[in-house]
Amino acid sequence: MSHVRPADLLGVWRHARAELDWSPWPGPRPLHGDDKEVLVGRDEDKARFRREVTSHRLILLTGMTGVGKTSLLEAGLVPDLRESGYTVGLCRDWSGSADETNSVSFLSSKIKSQLEGQVDFDLPDGARLFWALNEKLNERCVIVLDQFEELIRDAPVLIDALFKLLVEVNRRTHLRVVVSFRSEYLHELAELEQKVQAFSLTHVALSPVEPQYARDIVVAPNRRPGHQDRPAITEAAADRVTKLWRSALEVPTDSHEERRGVRIGLLHLQGLLYVLASRCSGRTVEGVDVEKLASAYPSAAEVFRTGLHLAVHEKLDRCRRAAQHPDVRLDRYLVDGTLQMVVDAVTHLSSAGYKLVRDVRDLAEATLGDRLDSLHLGIERCGAGLGEPDGAAQPEQERALLGAVLDLILPDRSIEELDLLAASRAELAARADGSGPRTATMTWLERLHDGRTGPEVDAADVTCGPMLGHAPAAVLIEQLRRFVFALEWLHASDLVRISTPGTGGAMIALIHDGFGAALDEWARAAGRGPSGELAAITAPRGGSFDWDETPEPPVSEVAEPRLLVNLRWRGAWVTARFTDVVFVNCDFRGTGFSRCVFDGVAFVNCLLDGAMFTDCEITGDPPPAERQWFPHAPRFVIPGPEDVVSGLEHYLERSSGATAVLSQLPGLPAVPLFDGADSGPDDSGPALQLTERPAGLVVLGGRVSTLMIRACTFSGDSALSFRHVGGSGLDVVEVAGGRVEIVGSALRHITFSAATVRDAARRGLQIDLVTSSIAQLWVSEGVVGTLAADNCMLLQVWNGSGETEGRAANCSYHGLVGVVPDAECVLLGPDQAVAAAGDVDADGTVHERVRRMDYRRDPHRAVLTPAEAAAQLPAR
Repeated sequence: MSHVRPADLLGVWRHARAELDWSPWPGPRPLHGDDKEVLVGRDEDKARFRREVTSHRLILLTGMTGVGKTSLLEAGLVPDLRESGYTVGLCRDWSGSADETNSVSFLSSKIKSQLEGQVDFDLPDGARLFWALNEKLNERCVIVLDQFEELIRDAPVLIDALFKLLVEVNRRTHLRVVVSFRSEYLHELAELEQKVQAFSLTHVALSPVEPQYARDIVVAPNRRPGHQDRPAITEAAADRVTKLWRSALEVPTDSHEERRGVRIGLLHLQGLLYVLASRCSGRTVEGVDVEKLASAYPSAAEVFRTGLHLAVHEKLDRCRRAAQHPDVRLDRYLVDGTLQMVVDAVTHLSSAGYKLVRDVRDLAEATLGDRLDSLHLGIERCGAGLGEPDGAAQPEQERALLGAVLDLILPDRSIEELDLLAASRAELAARADGSGPRTATMTWLERLHDGRTGPEVDAADVTCGPMLGHAPAAVLIEQLRRFVFALEWLHASDLVRISTPGTGGAMIALIHDGFGAALDEWARAAGRGPSGELAAITAPRGGSFDWDETPEPPVSEVAEPRLLVNLRWRGAWVTARFTDVVFVNCDFRGTGFSRCVFDGVAFVNCLLDGAMFTDCEITGDPPPAERQWFPHAPRFVIPGPEDVVSGLEHYLERSSGATAVLSQLPGLPAVPLFDGADSGPDDSGPALQLTERPAGLVVLGGRVSTLMIRACTFSGDSALSFRHVGGSGLDVVEVAGGRVEIVGSALRHITFSAATVRDAARRGLQIDLVTSSIAQLWVSEGVVGTLAADNCMLLQVWNGSGETEGRAANCSYHGLVGVVPDAECVLLGPDQAVAAAGDVDADGTVHERVRRMDYRRDPHRAVLTPAEAAAQLPAR
């Protein structure tokens, strides 16, 4: 049954993630206003701050990154001031449009939005706001400008004007202004300090929380209302964490941890507590829980370092789990693709232990990398099969497209805006066209080609996976959707800040330097498996996929084979263990499978031109084949897991509740089996139902050309089976033992040669040809085994091995060496060495059969009759 998506899908995901992210401790994030109980060790700082606000108009609050400035403001200073009767406007979001270069309107709009609802009088716009606040509230109004370094760093033109405004407010009003920023930016405010009213400015430098407050931090959640009967942590566990903390702080300056640049701080303590709560799944943390975690690491410092890393890992995993929430149910391609996008992005956010400030546009280019280059080529050549190609998009168009998608996660997004996750590609394209250059020769909406799919629109072969055959512009939109959703994962996890400080662009940076190493470690672990490549929508350029260590579930634990649909790994080199896997309409031209294990694997209508299977292991005996010759290449209907079928539907932007995948012809994308989609043209091949569990290695349909099977081994009675395959050039070399069968296929130039190890060759190779058209088959000297042909058309078969018994039953043939035909076999043409083609093929049967062997650049055209060529994919 299809899933109806809510209009505010991003909001539903955020809510689901927030529910999953609950913890008694805040974890590695700034405190919020409702975290007052866990703000510990800051009483003296709060008292001092109150005194400074009373006696000074401008307060500079500084501290090192991660020291807790924002936490102190949110959970301590601002609530205390409000309880004391002050009106406080806390401004932290410095996002703004590029034309907001007027410092007065920029700052007044931010302050006004934070004060609305706190005062009982109208708030004017512009400079009049400050005079109204001074008249009505005077010194009882406090304006807090947090994260001010973002403006200093990212908006230098705007900051100069803002300094002038702050000087005027300081000199002409009694309003209190607090400017909070990282201490390394203090020198940037030297001119401001010189120009303000004498004795009206003070500087509050925030230091780290003293170590003696560690235990109070650990047990702080127990003081919250309702936690007395069910504490978050036992006294014994709190004592153990506190002892570990003190040991970690006693690390000498020349220690291994210090040399690695690891300085244990409050962030690490909160990270460890967050991980303990996660592992206890809502129950009270006990001493044994702390001991179990601590015993896994060699030192206390390593416990806290790892605790922060595990906390970051857990936060990102909760983003993934929220995407799979029953109320959200994002397709797995989007989820896995977004996770891979996070993996690719985080490596560009820090260097040598320090966070980097990145322009989001630059980060997008660095993250997408080769994918973006491929899509540029695809966009330029798109539509070449329909006539003139579309041509390249303008750089301004691409910037507008990224902005149109990125805007949908920014804090100031209006409720009427499109939803990042629910918006259609056409809606996003139209939004980008509205803000893009008017001189563009072709709009993004036009580049979508009305959702048409097929090789004609993807003329450069750059698409992949659920978007195979889509317009490259559509794929670019989906890649940007993934990229922006990846930024949302990081932002929702309180790992990064994103702002648009009036510069026309967006900036992103980690919240804390310490997150860099944790994210790098997470990325190495998360990128180790195949999920990113399996969810790809842009074809990777070659590459090496080594998943030899990726665990696979035992066959008995797999409910149904895993469908991997429309992959395009051209020129890649793959090492993996594949168990119960069905590849459908994949493009593996030039792909090398090395040291792979194939245990119940099928390749359905895949392109295997130039592919190589070397030193692989084949396990299992395939189920019986359909022993029938079809004049036209058959299509295949594969019952699919709901996540695969619904994912394909999602990218076609339709929902019909399909439960199977239709594999039509090699070179075309597989599609969900919509109503009537399996009927096909009148003269097309039948639709074969694939319902049996695969075993061994089976190639069903598809095209081969110079395919090599080299030095592969067969366990027990395992087999390699080619069924309903067309093409030319199949080399099975250095193979000993096992069984190779060719059923219902049309193949030319087939070679079998002996293994290099003579003893291995003695195991015997069984070659079975069934209901197939075979031209020019060669068995080399030294091959031990049998060659049996049944109900085949054989043209020039040479068995040059005296150790291979060759026999043919009920076949038509011309030119047999080392193969004995039975009485039912029929000789094609005269029994002579030289004959004319017409003598051998008087009725055209041979010509008709070998048509499926001929190579074509576009293989789906090679097997189409004129009537079939006119047929399109199922109507959308």
